[in-house]
Amino acid sequence: MRKALPTAILSFVATIILVDYWFKVPVINNTAKDITTWVSLIANVALGLGAVNLLLVHSRHIRLKRQEWGNSAVLIALMLFVAVVGIARSSNSPTYRWLYDNINVPIGSTLFATAAFQIASASYRTFRARNVEAALLLLTGIFVMLGKVPLGEMIASWMPTFAQWILDVWNTAAQRGIMMCTAIGLIIISVRVITGMERGHFGSGE
Repeated sequence: MRKALPTAILSFVATIILVDYWFKVPVINNTAKDITTWVSLIANVALGLGAVNLLLVHSRHIRLKRQEWGNSAVLIALMLFVAVVGIARSSNSPTYRWLYDNINVPIGSTLFATAAFQIASASYRTFRARNVEAALLLLTGIFVMLGKVPLGEMIASWMPTFAQWILDVWNTAAQRGIMMCTAIGLIIISVRVITGMERGHFGSGE
């Protein structure tokens, strides 16, 4: 019963949304709008619960003086301060935008910059020319990377044009193939969810 009822609700909601997309039935369309509103409401409630959980977890770190608990204190202070500013002056206020542009954006850039080293390491391991396919992948990656930096044009004037051709032709074709496979997989998993055959979202435990 614990899984049967959520499965029935999920199947009903998914069917309403699917029918609303393909057909113009006033009752179905109005119901789909109400469901969309409820989804937005539930998502915001979930976001609030996530913030509360974040506060509880990092407050415990501070209370127990765990390793790097100072970072938890900074996180809580900034989160509460930004939340208060956003509620008091709205998210469009100059103060809120300044906080976002000078705190959130630099942190995001730092995270992406850190990830670049991991990507470089993964690329080194992936692009080892162990066979013909890997050698072609390595060679293509070299052409594209050189074509996107001034050094490539210094080596050969045709390098940027060739790199863009690879992106426009080979890369686009591969992306379309991946998108088609993803769409087919999404349709299959949607049908399984609607019919109640897919229950992986309930977790593996009882």
